[in-house]
Amino acid sequence: MAEQQSAGTGTSGADWAARLKRALAGAAAPPPPAAPPPEPHPPGAPPVEAPPVDAPPVEALPVEAPPVEMPALGTAAPETPVPEAVPPEIVPGPVDTARIIVPPAPGQGLLASLGLSAAPPPTLLEVLRAPPLSDAVLAPPGWAMAPDAPAVPPAVLLAAIPALRPLRPEPAAPPAPEPVAAPPAPEPVAAPLEPELIAAAPAPEPVAAPPAPEPVAAPPAPEPVAAPLEPELIAAAPAPAPVAARRAPRFTPAEGKAAFASLGATPVLEAEPGAAAEWTTLARAIAGAAGEWHALALGGGAADTLAAAARAAKTRGLTVRMNVVEPDPASFAKLRATIDASGLTGAEARLLQAEVSADPVAPPLRAARVAALLTDPPQIDLLRVALPGMAQPLLTHAEPLLTEKVRWLLLVTANRQDEALAVRRLASRGWQMLADQPSVLALGNPRRGITPGLQVWRGPLP
Repeated sequence: MAEQQSAGTGTSGADWAARLKRALAGAAAPPPPAAPPPEPHPPGAPPVEAPPVDAPPVEALPVEAPPVEMPALGTAAPETPVPEAVPPEIVPGPVDTARIIVPPAPGQGLLASLGLSAAPPPTLLEVLRAPPLSDAVLAPPGWAMAPDAPAVPPAVLLAAIPALRPLRPEPAAPPAPEPVAAPPAPEPVAAPLEPELIAAAPAPEPVAAPPAPEPVAAPPAPEPVAAPLEPELIAAAPAPAPVAARRAPRFTPAEGKAAFASLGATPVLEAEPGAAAEWTTLARAIAGAAGEWHALALGGGAADTLAAAARAAKTRGLTVRMNVVEPDPASFAKLRATIDASGLTGAEARLLQAEVSADPVAPPLRAARVAALLTDPPQIDLLRVALPGMAQPLLTHAEPLLTEKVRWLLLVTANRQDEALAVRRLASRGWQMLADQPSVLALGNPRRGITPGLQVWRGPLP
């Protein structure tokens, strides 16, 4: 490999002299005569065939290596003389004026003769990174590179490969640590006093006790919140009235039996549901009346009970004023027969067959108004409401008149809505419930009652 490098890169003075002599010999020889132009081919003549070119075959020269003799063990190998390189024979040929190298003038350098400046040679890394250049770029105008121009040796390229690796950036120096503040110096501790100086030390001033905190007034108790009314009843809800100071005692079974006996109830009447509470109410209403006994019945289904109460009041010397309204013709006929059989006169028992309406705005035609029935007497000792569908309109529109006029209320309920509305409307106005027998509802339709219920209320009137 060393021989190849010396043969490829070595440019001794003998080589330059041989090249210069060959160039000068070619320049001195006269140029060869120009070849005559070819004759024009006449039209219609057969084409001229070029003569075949017979080139002799090129035979490879046999390479015979001299035999190598191995020296005996323990002896030094003989020195083999290295043959000197013999320059090739210079054969004159045609002169190429474009490749003539003009020797430098006396006192002038080779670069100056070629029109080049003596710039510092580029580094190997710059040469390898530069793009490939053509012959026209490497040579001045009018010049061409020789075909046997020296090339970069492979050993130089292999040695320059490590220089092409990217340089790793040097790691940044770690930041300097922040200075740590020195801890504060401890405060000096006062030295203890000597025993003879303790008595002379002044006594500390007394510290005044902090003032006692002022008593905080207790917050006022929240006012009781009334239960919310239904939306359709808000407009008709009256202002609350004071509750009567006197509360009626509860009903007892013994009082029920006494009422049956005093009013002359038959065993059939005693067996009816809620009979004990109803007859006890009649007995208390008669006992609390003074001079006259006023009663109003909306529905005459209990004609026997009403007739027995009217006879008992008349027996005690009270003037009976009883009004009964029944819209059903059959029930009204039975009611009239029962009242006539009891011996009551028309002034004592006034019977009316008509519809009853509690609507003060648009009552039906030929209907008796509840407001007119309640305002006729000065006070009603007993009000019995038993017409179907009358409980809710009465409690909604006529509740102020009930509180103002009625002392005792017998309310026959048909469902849970009637019972709940009575509790909301009457309990907030000072009424006292003394008996409650809920209605029996249908399991398939809980809004409909099978057996009516009964509620007994004592009004706030004395």
